[in-house]
Amino acid sequence: MEDAPNPGPLFDLSVAFWRSGALFAGIELKLFDTFAGNSMSPSDVADRLDLPLRTVELLLEALAALDLLVADDRGGFRNTDMSNTYLVADSPAYLGDTIRFNARAWNAWGGLADAIRADRPGVPPETFLGGDRAATREFVLAMHHRAQGVAQCMLNLIDLDGVHTLLDVGGGPATYARLLAEQYPELHVTVLDLPPIVEVAAELVADSVARERIDLQPGDMFEDDFGQNLDAVLFSGVLHRAEGDGIVALLRKATEALKPQGQVFISDLFTGGDDRGPVVPELFSLQMMLIADQGRSLKLGEIDEQCKSAGLKLQQTVPYPAPLPHTLCVAVKL
Repeated sequence: MEDAPNPGPLFDLSVAFWRSGALFAGIELKLFDTFAGNSMSPSDVADRLDLPLRTVELLLEALAALDLLVADDRGGFRNTDMSNTYLVADSPAYLGDTIRFNARAWNAWGGLADAIRADRPGVPPETFLGGDRAATREFVLAMHHRAQGVAQCMLNLIDLDGVHTLLDVGGGPATYARLLAEQYPELHVTVLDLPPIVEVAAELVADSVARERIDLQPGDMFEDDFGQNLDAVLFSGVLHRAEGDGIVALLRKATEALKPQGQVFISDLFTGGDDRGPVVPELFSLQMMLIADQGRSLKLGEIDEQCKSAGLKLQQTVPYPAPLPHTLCVAVKL
């Protein structure tokens, strides 16, 4: 057919899960840990991991094609710099737990059409919120490693000078609480989250020099009050767990907890942002549909009115630097 569009992008989309599958397998089998700082032959890898040589060779060649390993001229392989940095477990920038959590949604995404028909999550929502202890711990660790990069950017975008009390709503692993408390020596942070999540967070902040200024408060952000006389409230990667009036309700609770001129910081995925495109936020909304009873990426065009309805004035919206798809919104109590 003359002048027909190139179907290449469709084929790329249809096999995109092949790439994910190879990455997930490499992490699960601890291949990248095995290569850390070393160049090894396929037979050495197979022997060390007690795996069949044939299948190991196939996976190593695929990971090399994905630029996650480098093949040398002697038939061996080694990690790329990116793999050494993010896929080796003892690296301070390790993202394996985050990627492993994404792998847990593998089967759910395979049933996306059925989930849409039924309007029901493909994974029981309580799985990651205390229903399955191992899955909950994996979820909290995944959020911790993911949050570290976002939190480092946040430190450059917000100013908490003069702020003494901050509530981190749904603060999960307390990653933001820890970094903010360590950055601002006068700041006292309270993290509100479900008891099984707070239990894991306690381990992650135990060695912080600011530990005495970080309170971990078991609770439910949808059910519990947020306190009173606070200088600031932070919603980081959590407001997307609500929709519509539910967002306004959470923002209103924050307003009621703040001192006059207190601030609300919202860091999340928004649709309708800059020209980097809506792909990640839009797909994230489908992810929320598969693992939660409600929630979706926020809409940048609606946040101003939602803040007004909650008694807040939106002061600024700042996109995070690429490749992060997040936006920071700052509002003040009227």
